[in-house]
Amino acid sequence: EFVDVDESDVSIQAMGADSWHSAGYDGAIGDILSLNSGGIYTSHPSLDHINWISTCLISPPCDAQNPFGGHDTVVAGIIGGDHNLYSGVSYGVDKFYNGMTNTFSQAQTAITWAVINSPDTADHITMSKSFGGGSAPYCGDSFQEKYVDEIVDFYDVNWVKSAGNNGQNSDKNVTLPAGAYNLLAVGASDDLNTVSRNDDVLSPTSSLGPVDICGSNEQRIKPDIVAPGVGITNTDQAGSFSTGSGTSFAAPHVAASILLLEDRYGPVFSTVEEKALLFNSAEDRDYSTGASGNDGPDNRWGQGYLDMARAYFESNNVDKINFVGENDTKYFLTSSFSNNDKITSVWNRHIVGNAGVVNNLDFWLYDGSNGFLLDESNYVGRNIEQVSFGGAYNSAVLKARLTDLNEGIGEDVGIAFTNSFTEVNGPSFLTDLDSQGNIFCGEVVNVTANVTNLGDIGAYSVLAELEVPAGLTVLTSSIVNLGDVQSNNNLEAQWSITANASGPKLLEVGVESDSYGEIVLDEDTFNLIVNNQSEICFDGFDNNCNGVVNEGCWNATRMPPGSSNVTLCMLNLTTGNSTCP
Repeated sequence: EFVDVDESDVSIQAMGADSWHSAGYDGAIGDILSLNSGGIYTSHPSLDHINWISTCLISPPCDAQNPFGGHDTVVAGIIGGDHNLYSGVSYGVDKFYNGMTNTFSQAQTAITWAVINSPDTADHITMSKSFGGGSAPYCGDSFQEKYVDEIVDFYDVNWVKSAGNNGQNSDKNVTLPAGAYNLLAVGASDDLNTVSRNDDVLSPTSSLGPVDICGSNEQRIKPDIVAPGVGITNTDQAGSFSTGSGTSFAAPHVAASILLLEDRYGPVFSTVEEKALLFNSAEDRDYSTGASGNDGPDNRWGQGYLDMARAYFESNNVDKINFVGENDTKYFLTSSFSNNDKITSVWNRHIVGNAGVVNNLDFWLYDGSNGFLLDESNYVGRNIEQVSFGGAYNSAVLKARLTDLNEGIGEDVGIAFTNSFTEVNGPSFLTDLDSQGNIFCGEVVNVTANVTNLGDIGAYSVLAELEVPAGLTVLTSSIVNLGDVQSNNNLEAQWSITANASGPKLLEVGVESDSYGEIVLDEDTFNLIVNNQSEICFDGFDNNCNGVVNEGCWNATRMPPGSSNVTLCMLNLTTGNSTCP
């Protein structure tokens, strides 16, 4: 059934899903598992286009066609209802696994049924329910949180959950297992029944973070993102439409948004890429006022307010980057950034035995024109990090490093940019030191070092230092400041030297640059021969060198014209010593 997006429920337009609908994306490719308590009225006229696969694990036994209540039917409608007014976000969804559960053990059974053992597995899990109150004393270390993280990491499925409705009178009150690292915990906004986002506010009942990091004084941001969740009208158990409020109705907006992403890109996107895109395109909101701002992630709005219109335009600017080994460092070049633009990175926590392990990555953002540091994010124990711009820049360089490898041989990281980006090679130098091959004592000659930047990005504050051994003197400063050497360009450093002792001399040049917080080094050498100031004597009569020049004198690099079978010897005119036999 065609959905006229201009008549869709307000939340669809407030979150920007209509941008995807207008482009022909309706979530038809993905499959989703709903973990619910009351069952879903699958025969609702707005839901009967969906291929339903149901299992009932609650007691007493339930009939999916005659559910206990309307809560979960509304959730299903927000995801996939195809009514022309109260549309679902992904109204074209093909397959819906309906898992009716009350306990976490039953939820595990449903996941085994739909995600692990099903021939056509569910791509995503949505859960508008909780298995406990506030997160304290949990820190991501409860059995439920570790189970969620393991399922998401191992099977590459996104798990979306309501953050809870414990209100804003206290923090750290998201509901279990919303504190899981790899889970998308969703808070609720109130769109005030207007399409405009400018008047949208955070629901006063929406639960707050943060979540503690076990064994540390540090904390993680929760909820992860906020979506419309107040006054949401959609399908109910009576075959009609009802209105509800709470994070239970915000979570399906996000779950269905992921289906839109997969409708456009198919299985190309991994879960870390999907989350990176949703977080990076989310609208930053001020913690205190709720107005659009640039304060960065916080424990009310999470990574921001879901903005699928912006996600549509940024969806080509995300990739999964593999870091291999500790200290693996990568550079990314991007252009045309403006104030409030950002770059977001997401990776998974891994469960090893009974322990949760997070690899540590750090990120630095630099002005591409001069290498100045703009922002950095180097939290320990988090798996979501973000850097942002405080102004407009023509180009920027992101440096990312796997700082601590605590598990495995590397890490897959979803990185989302506001604009297009390219992975590039950092600065590196090729240095060529050159001079005359032979000189005399007292002679002044030039030495040059040609320095080429082989990297894809500029090198800044490049210094070249010449070192000479005893017997040589540098007449100019031994350190030459080359300034900036742009990609694939070269500059030349030059020195004047003189010799005061003969023999072979090894010249050495060292090149150094402090670019993007890294010391970039290179070096080269040159062998110089210093000769005593002398004459070459040629005596064609007695083959003796007696200091009498019969045929003329030449410098040490020349031979007398027409010479053959001759004796060459060197007479030092200063000391009178002869090298002749």
